[in-house]
Amino acid sequence: MQRYFAFVRQVLPTKMEDASFRADFSRVPVDRTVHPEVYVLEYYDMLGQFIQFGLVREDILMATEAVRINAIWNLFEPAIAVMRRKGSDHWIQIEYLTQRARLYLSRRRREAQVPMFERIPVTDRWLAADTADRPSGE
Repeated sequence: MQRYFAFVRQVLPTKMEDASFRADFSRVPVDRTVHPEVYVLEYYDMLGQFIQFGLVREDILMATEAVRINAIWNLFEPAIAVMRRKGSDHWIQIEYLTQRARLYLSRRRREAQVPMFERIPVTDRWLAADTADRPSGE
């Protein structure tokens, strides 16, 4: 699965510039040898279904995956837009999952502004040594 994630991060943005690559999205079924990103879409779409139907606890998933889910959507949005040109609801569950992730992240930012516990003071014993040779302001 990691190679498919790597494809999405490293190759998909460039491939989306190719009109023939985009045209493949209208073929059914999509050739997964050409479009391995479909495996990643299916994975996140399935997670969206699991959340929607209560099979996975949303709070647990979002605590570890919300940032990644949002990033994945941002990478896939151009491809999804192409797939939806004819008015379909392709990948609606990943869209639902992304909305839930964005809501979670929005709440988390607000909660982060109010400490939920007393913070432990952290001492950086190497600060002076690591910054001694730097000009001030760096």
